[in-house]
Amino acid sequence: MIMNVNNVSKMFNNKKVLNNISFQCQDGETVVITGESGKGKTTLIKIITGLVKPDTGSVEFDIDKKQIKCGYVFQENRLSESFNAIENVKMILNDKAYTKDDIIKGLSILLPEDELEKPVRDFSGGMKRRLCIVMAVMSNPNYFVMDEPFAGLDENTTKKVVEYIKEKTKGKLLILAIHKNEYFEDCKEIVV
Repeated sequence: MIMNVNNVSKMFNNKKVLNNISFQCQDGETVVITGESGKGKTTLIKIITGLVKPDTGSVEFDIDKKQIKCGYVFQENRLSESFNAIENVKMILNDKAYTKDDIIKGLSILLPEDELEKPVRDFSGGMKRRLCIVMAVMSNPNYFVMDEPFAGLDENTTKKVVEYIKEKTKGKLLILAIHKNEYFEDCKEIVV
């Protein structure tokens, strides 16, 4: 899959947030969008995923958009707080081939197995973040978009999550919005 971002611009309240951003990326590549807070990283992510329309420019794929599925980690955690981790994963899986044991195995890579059946509202912020990342990976998408995926994680946990993301997204397009790129050396960096 190839994605073309063509001269994307966006204004909010008469303030230009993005100005003629263009790049091309494809399966197997990592694109890291960096910049200070408020400079448009999340806006660009939302335009790429189709949640926000650009004022000018376009985002185009070389395959039919109806066939495209994005594994999205939003800037804020989007979880059903009264459900447990396993139930949260089940809600986003269309693939009936996943058993409860498969889900537990997938979650246990980043989360303590003895916590998986507790309501998510009892999780720490870092545990919720890791759950969102696992959910995006297990949804088996065409490409991944992760907006501040390391928010709320300590340095050791971040390193473990980075390795997990690198392993699980291998061969697919990965787009990350982060303040500073410390972990993805072989990437295409877009500064906004």
